Amino acid sequence: MLFATPGNLSLPAAVNEFMEEHEKRQRDFERYNAILELTTDPAARAAIEDLIRQTCDRLSKIDKAKHHRPPAQNPGPSPASKGRGRGAVGQATES
Repeated sequence: MLFATPGNLSLPAAVNEFMEEHEKRQRDFERYNAILELTTDPAARAAIEDLIRQTCDRLSKIDKAKHHRPPAQNPGPSPASKGRGRGAVGQATES
């Protein structure tokens, strides 16, 4: 059995990468917003607003990927495929 200790984290590498990228993008977002508040040049503001949009889009994709769970391996037959349950309405069954 593995225990999570500072030298032995039991998180998969992909989860750790998502967390690191999410933290980096969150810091970028906060920095861009701080710079935007101090900027008066219209062209610079437009460029920073574009960076903020791109960062928000990437954060959203990271969150979706982090919460996505692949379907179970070999889930077995569903109740509908056996002729029972909600999916069987209107289907003929063998006797």
